Amino acid sequence: MNVSPLNGVTPVGVALDELESALDKVIGLVEARGLTELDHDQFVTFARRIEQHRNRLSRVDHGIVSVADERDLGTRFSVRNTAGFLAVTARITKHQAHQRVQAACVLGRRQAMTGEDLPPLREILAEAQALGDVGAQQAEMINDTLACVERASSLDVTELAALETELVAHARNFGPRELKHCLQRVEAHHDPDGVLPDEDRVREQRFVHLVCRRDGAYALEGRLTRDVGAALAAVLTPLAKPRPTEAAGPDLRSAGQRMHDAVEDITGFLLRSGDLPRRGGLPSTVVVTIDHETLLSRSGLGHTSLGAPLPVREVLSLCQEAEIIPVVLDSAGAVLSAGRTSRLATPQLTQMLYARDGGCSFPGCDAPPEFCERHHVIAWIDGGETRIDNLTLLCRYHHHTFLDGGWRVEMRDGLPHWFAPTWCPDDGVPLLHHRIRHRRGPTRC
Repeated sequence: MNVSPLNGVTPVGVALDELESALDKVIGLVEARGLTELDHDQFVTFARRIEQHRNRLSRVDHGIVSVADERDLGTRFSVRNTAGFLAVTARITKHQAHQRVQAACVLGRRQAMTGEDLPPLREILAEAQALGDVGAQQAEMINDTLACVERASSLDVTELAALETELVAHARNFGPRELKHCLQRVEAHHDPDGVLPDEDRVREQRFVHLVCRRDGAYALEGRLTRDVGAALAAVLTPLAKPRPTEAAGPDLRSAGQRMHDAVEDITGFLLRSGDLPRRGGLPSTVVVTIDHETLLSRSGLGHTSLGAPLPVREVLSLCQEAEIIPVVLDSAGAVLSAGRTSRLATPQLTQMLYARDGGCSFPGCDAPPEFCERHHVIAWIDGGETRIDNLTLLCRYHHHTFLDGGWRVEMRDGLPHWFAPTWCPDDGVPLLHHRIRHRRGPTRC
């Protein structure tokens, strides 16, 4: 462990050294299987006391926030505020940092203009947290409920204190999930009409974080304003409905997976629209770097401009809907040459696909053409041309899954015919989507 100049010099440093020493000893005993020597009651007591100590550390966070505010360390670190300072120095998310700052405002000690110390705004809740009986999440939930009751009712100071005491007692007995139900009943009792929080406050709390993880996947978290949340739900809900098909059986995706794929549909639609703002002088583009031999072998990884790895299969999937910009690098990574070749279907060709397929051509799928991608029946990398007799429309779900399911597609008489996996009892009869069959006219069924 790196030793800070603070350690052993000030009372705080000495105490921190003692804490680290004691913590090292506890961790050492636990890793040496010291917990196996405890009986059931002793083990439960140990687990609860560890959690109490974890909860009590929130009081240290309040002190850190207070001093950082006093010294305006956000400005010194070239960030907007104390939350930004915490995010940088503690290496936590901005959302976590804002939560700590908000908790310090209501649970930390205050100072009057004259310099005298004042108790926390939620003194009873703060005392419970100091004892380790209430965790940070529980404290945040209780404070939000008390704030709601204050706005919606005419309780005096004594009545609010009694309610705070009651809620803290619930927190000592219930975890966050059970506590949430208790708090909802309290809010419904004091605020039967459901008075909404101030719009400015709701808007101030808005945020969305999109973080690229080491494995190339993205973590998404956020809090949306009411209008944005309602609009997003209105867009995603229809797209996230199950897609059972007469050919492939029920949709086996979970609700969360369907919602993810709905987001995928929306982003794909926007990228294809060409109406997004330009970035750095270029249209919004997914840039993937991949070695030419890796692309041809279809094994290995490409990398996005953010460094996220993409398997070759996903790169090829992007190629179905993107422009390819070839860049030749030498062994040292210097650019030898750069070119540009468009292999997208033209707007006129896309309109022809809309007219012919009318949407996803996979048997039984009802996805509309606006949310479909153009699929090369003979892959472009294998020499397939971007022509009407080598293209068909597929929704993103079927575009990404039909190969895994054992399906294949062939163009016959200029129309996409699907062949089911070998285990399907279809006698090898090619399937033509009923929508395409009907669009040909009744005399040609």
